[in-house]
Amino acid sequence: MNAPTCAFCHMEYQGKFTHNMVRKSRWAFVPMPKIAENLNHPWFTQRKESWVSTCSNCHSDSFARAYLDGMDKGIVSGLDITEKARSVLVKLYNDRLLPGQTTNRPAPPAPEKDDAGGFFQLFWQKGNNPSAIEYVFADMWEHHQIKHYKGLAHMNPGGYTYTEG
Repeated sequence: MNAPTCAFCHMEYQGKFTHNMVRKSRWAFVPMPKIAENLNHPWFTQRKESWVSTCSNCHSDSFARAYLDGMDKGIVSGLDITEKARSVLVKLYNDRLLPGQTTNRPAPPAPEKDDAGGFFQLFWQKGNNPSAIEYVFADMWEHHQIKHYKGLAHMNPGGYTYTEG
């Protein structure tokens, strides 16, 4: 190969290769605000150092650190946008302004509770559930945010490496 493969980056750990794909995981599958708030915790710092070590097989230590820092900043920025959108959705829900919310929004099956952008809204579609804004938010949270994260993590901000780049 003339470039690293998925396996080289994801399976290399301290100079050895393993099938433990989560050993260096920092942002999990879906970035969350609680992760962003704890990036300086030793657990996350150790994992970042593992990535610096892997990246430094091909790049300089300073390049690896600069890229990973920029990636983290980009992910945090994307999370901020998603959370601002969530706050708009929650405010509309709390003010009972979602279409059909006061007239013909179906009740969720027990034990689920109606919630702004909750599980019920994604998987039990009927009547005014989900409302258009909940659908747009779900798409933003579940697809666009992940594409943003994966694009940054794979040095391809245009989308997933090899599929949407």
